[in-house]
Amino acid sequence: MPYIRNLTILRSMLKQRRLNVSSLLAPTFDIYNLVPHPGRPLHHVTDSRNTVPRRWKRIGNITGGRVSLNAVLWLNRRHVGPPEQGRERFRVVTAFAPPFVMPATRVENESCLLGLPCLKVKTNSKSDLSRVFSDYHSRRRLEGVEYNISCCAGISIDLLRTLSEDLNFGFDLYLVADGYFGTKRGNHGWNGMTLDVQSGAAHMVFTAFSVTSERSRVIDYSVPFYHSGVSCLTYTQERDVPLSAFLIPFR
Repeated sequence: MPYIRNLTILRSMLKQRRLNVSSLLAPTFDIYNLVPHPGRPLHHVTDSRNTVPRRWKRIGNITGGRVSLNAVLWLNRRHVGPPEQGRERFRVVTAFAPPFVMPATRVENESCLLGLPCLKVKTNSKSDLSRVFSDYHSRRRLEGVEYNISCCAGISIDLLRTLSEDLNFGFDLYLVADGYFGTKRGNHGWNGMTLDVQSGAAHMVFTAFSVTSERSRVIDYSVPFYHSGVSCLTYTQERDVPLSAFLIPFR
């Protein structure tokens, strides 16, 4: 019988006495790692090239689409724990729309008295924005030439900061170059923040961005977090309706 040489083995936790509807929909698997063991446990594995006994150690589990890992001893013995993954970072475009997004004061130490830093850029090109933020996070040689550092505060900025902490992602915030929210210009396509998201220059918009049927055809909206109570009122003059009003269309 050949030896098991796989580093990780999955063992189903679905036992007959535990079968139910929820377990069938989301089965759970244990994850085991083959690690060196100086003694000789009951279930040990050896081979001709390695005389050190090894044993299977439970390091986590998989439930549905969620993976939970405790620690992994890799073959090169340099890493303990799952391999690190880079924190996702997104470009976020915004525009001033008080009280959702407002300009804030930038103090002498280059921090914001309120809100977060946001760049005033001169482009909506995806590649140019990548270069601008790369410079902003390093030596800032392009500051004053291709971008200026400002501060943005307001309801949407607070929501963005809270969301990034809850979902564990980073972001680069900038003000839309042309100042528009997004209008379709006939055969010339879209402008403003709608164009930035449509082209991939920005990954998301955070401001008072109204949901319209035309924009919904080219970009995706989240669930609305604010419903405006603004209404339109017009004046109408009351007048008596004559008994012969039904004859007016035939005159």
